[in-house]
Amino acid sequence: MSYNAQETGQQSGYPLELYEWTDGVETIRNTSGDEILVDTSPPATWETLQLRRNEPEKTAALDAATLEVTAPRDFVLALRFRVTVPGRAWFLTIYRLHRNDGPTPERRVFWKGLLRSVSWSGAWATMHLQSINGLLKSEGLRLQYQRGCNHMHYAPGCNLSATAHQFTGPIVAVSGLTVSVSIPPTPNSPPVSGLAAPQALLGTAVAENGERRMITAHAFTPPSGPHVLTVLQPFAEAAVGQVLTVRRGCARTQAACGFFGNLANFGGIPTIPINNPFVHGIEA
Repeated sequence: MSYNAQETGQQSGYPLELYEWTDGVETIRNTSGDEILVDTSPPATWETLQLRRNEPEKTAALDAATLEVTAPRDFVLALRFRVTVPGRAWFLTIYRLHRNDGPTPERRVFWKGLLRSVSWSGAWATMHLQSINGLLKSEGLRLQYQRGCNHMHYAPGCNLSATAHQFTGPIVAVSGLTVSVSIPPTPNSPPVSGLAAPQALLGTAVAENGERRMITAHAFTPPSGPHVLTVLQPFAEAAVGQVLTVRRGCARTQAACGFFGNLANFGGIPTIPINNPFVHGIEA
């Protein structure tokens, strides 16, 4: 029988759902069934997990279409949200099939969306998700009439290469918001003095597992001391000995753009008058 016949049959269906969580780097696969499911092409293992969900909302307001998935409170993905929000966005794809639909049951994508937050109650963790349709309908970024650059650093428009402005080195100490990293000296390495932005590494730190953190402060003790970085939120899994990748940030000013030699792509309007003539009047 086909998927449609099983799905619409009054008694013939034997539904099973597969939950695929991914952040683009890591993937977690679970099944609502009581047996582990193994795929051979491509190879994948769907682990059993006690899951339940509500019915997806059907509303004209696509941004309000949400789904809640409940799992045991120690579910590995839920624990990622226990202390701080992960550095990468997690998406869920739910596949639906019927066990008695032949040796290779047909799978259909039932729902897809973004994991927004996690809440806990007793022995359960509830994942709150927004439909992918709502995300596609949400308002995007627009260019603003402003002095600062409109472009995202290293993104289209800015056109800088992140690789050319990043440094790597082993972590030598981790304590809360402070991470110390040893960066070998290179012609383009951070200076030992004059650490005013944008020369300072006030950018992004990326751990081995892909966790990203914003750098809020940077200090260096010459001549051979490690670079001490203060991040906005602590790393969940960074440890001594792991390699940390650090990318320079940008203050979005014309001076910062000049430091990177990228004035041709500056996306701001630095000649905007400071005084508003409608407020202060026109001076001779």
